[in-house]
Amino acid sequence: MSGDSKHPAIKLTYFDVKGRGEQVRLYLKDNAIPFEDNRISFPQLGEEQKKGTLPWGSVPFLEEGDFSIAQSPAILTYLETKYGQAGASWGTNQPRVISAICAAEDHRQLRLQSTLFAPADQKEALQKKHVEDKLLPRWLPNIEKMFAKSGGPYVLGAQVSAADASWFSELEMIVAVFHPDLQGFAGIRRFMEAYAARPNIAAYLRERKQTPV
Repeated sequence: MSGDSKHPAIKLTYFDVKGRGEQVRLYLKDNAIPFEDNRISFPQLGEEQKKGTLPWGSVPFLEEGDFSIAQSPAILTYLETKYGQAGASWGTNQPRVISAICAAEDHRQLRLQSTLFAPADQKEALQKKHVEDKLLPRWLPNIEKMFAKSGGPYVLGAQVSAADASWFSELEMIVAVFHPDLQGFAGIRRFMEAYAARPNIAAYLRERKQTPV
């Protein structure tokens, strides 16, 4: 790992996929924070679990000097608190940012239950049910309301935050997996376009390794 006086060395450990680690990669890239993108395999995770080096036996796992933390919502909260995309308004906006991150994590878990964790012979039916019963009637309208309330294009309005990294990551997967019609969700489309156009994010999206999930 390498770092400088402003940004001590950061190491992010996660699988060689987007998954729960991508939102952390996005945040670090957007803020131009140098980090080691340590991508491991599932067998390597097992080895680390045997060693007891992971606090919860899971990834993503972030290390910065002598400090370490697991669980993506906690990692994003730590980074936002320390590096502060939300700036002076962080104290006031912290509950909103954390709430939005946790909501994205809630949907991420639901999505994984109907895709990655679902039996192969049930995936198609479970994905269809998720779209019809949860995504279209509940999740997309509530996400749209979040952006309408803030005025957009971001979760906090004009101010970008860690919540945007979390929701951009999850919305990317929603579009890739479920292919929903977003014509009626102008706020979501505006957010996706605005976040993807941020200079550091645009550069990262062009150069990042392409993985299926």
